[in-house]
Amino acid sequence: MRKRVKVLMAVRPAFERELVEYSLTKVNGIERVFEAHDGLEAEEILEEQRQEIVIMDARMPGKDGIDLLRKLKGAGSKSAPKVIMNTNVINPGRRQECTQLGADHLLVKAIDHDGIPTIVVAVSKTNSNVAGKSSLG
Repeated sequence: MRKRVKVLMAVRPAFERELVEYSLTKVNGIERVFEAHDGLEAEEILEEQRQEIVIMDARMPGKDGIDLLRKLKGAGSKSAPKVIMNTNVINPGRRQECTQLGADHLLVKAIDHDGIPTIVVAVSKTNSNVAGKSSLG
């Protein structure tokens, strides 16, 4: 049986969310994609239901993505979801901060969107099938 994962997507603006959601349709094994429109909504969803993967903007209204990353990965939690930070800043300091806080990948908006299926599979520590559609297991 394939591993079925839940993904939380907290990406702004709406057209970016649509791009990410479309990219996720190329990944086999996703049970459900949850959408949050800001950091507070993302935090609420994460408190209500466990997500295996979180794709979120580094900067969001309500609660900053960096702060949410810090909370998710804090205290060395082994049950923390895999986190893919989404940013439009190619800043070495921002990359280092995300890495130090435990981000599993840093996605650069407008550059890396085509690679989302591969990135999601990679952070899930699984492989992809030969048909070209990424698979979570």
